[in-house]
This record gives sequence, C-alpha cells and structure tokens, in this order.
Amino acid sequence: MLSYLISIATFVGFYMILALALNLQWGRTGMVNFGIAGFFGLGAYTSGLLTVDAGWPFLAGVAAACSLAFVFGAAVSMLSVRLRDDFLAIVTLGFAEVVRLILLNEDWLTRGPRGLPIDVQPLSGVMSRDAYGIFYLCLTALAVLATYFIVQKLQNSPYGRVMKAIREDDVVAETLGKHVRLRIVPVLAIGAAFMGLG
Repeated sequence: MLSYLISIATFVGFYMILALALNLQWGRTGMVNFGIAGFFGLGAYTSGLLTVDAGWPFLAGVAAACSLAFVFGAAVSMLSVRLRDDFLAIVTLGFAEVVRLILLNEDWLTRGPRGLPIDVQPLSGVMSRDAYGIFYLCLTALAVLATYFIVQKLQNSPYGRVMKAIREDDVVAETLGKHVRLRIVPVLAIGAAFMGLG
C-alpha cells in the first residue's frame, strides 16, 4: 500500500510541474496553451531516448529534455506571436497533435504505440527498492519546489508585472512602451521547458 501511495504522490508531482508551467503561461500572461501534452511528450521521449538508447546520464537526459522543449516552445511562440486567445490555442493544440502523431507512427525511433521501456534509474543500485521509491519521490518534490521558486521569482519581478499587464490588456501594455511580442516568446518557451521537465 505504501509503494502505491508513493507512486501516486510522484505522479502528482509531475502534474504539479505541468500546472505551474501552465499557470505561468495562461494564468499570469493570458497565453492560451493547449499544447501541454506535446511539450510533455517531447520532453519524456527526449529524456528516454537519450538515456536508454544513447546511454546518457539521467541528469543530462533531463537537461536535454528541458532544452529541446524550450527550443520548440520558442519556435511555436515565434510562429504564432501575433495570435491571441482562440487562435493561439488552435496553434498549440495543432503542435501537440503533430507531436502525438510523430511519436505514435515513427516506430524506428519511438517504438510506436508499444511505448518506450525506460529502465534508467539514478542511484538505483545504492538503495533498496522501497527506499528508491521514497528517493524518487523526494527528487520529484525537489523539482516541484525548484519550479515553484523560479515561477514565483518570475511573477514577482518587474517582468512579472509586464506579464500581468499583457494578460489584462496587451494594447494598453503596448501603448505604455512594453514590447508585447518580445515578452510573449520567452514566457511560452520557459513554460514549455518546465513542461519538458515534467
């Protein structure tokens, strides 16, 4: 029963990271992102493929997942920088669907609908199976706390006030001398990087 609760708490931690990233984009800046699953899947498969097939260390795989999700988040936001509300939602949803179709149909890379078995576990040989579940939960909690701390720092900074102004009325923010399009790209990219981390 304890291992089941630890597993559920670990998955809750993953979704907390996704919720914090979405709050940064949609809650604080008003950028509607329906492509969460695309960035999440991109990060998961990047980390999995690099650690399983290429033999990268766990932390290097996680860093690569965040970096690739950041790059794709920046690319999607640059392509849709003039869009708002429903139109941005459609573009991000389309991105998620493209990622899903690629991951599902490219058997040579992702093993298609069978999924990618990942047996890479950091420090797994050092501790017992029960202790490892608690360790992984603590590692996930650490990632959640780091994400929360970074998101809070962004929101409480002068940049965060500009994000709030963009959410409230981007025309007024533009009138007051804030370059709205220049501010939107980093917000979507940083949020996508956190989704890749999740």
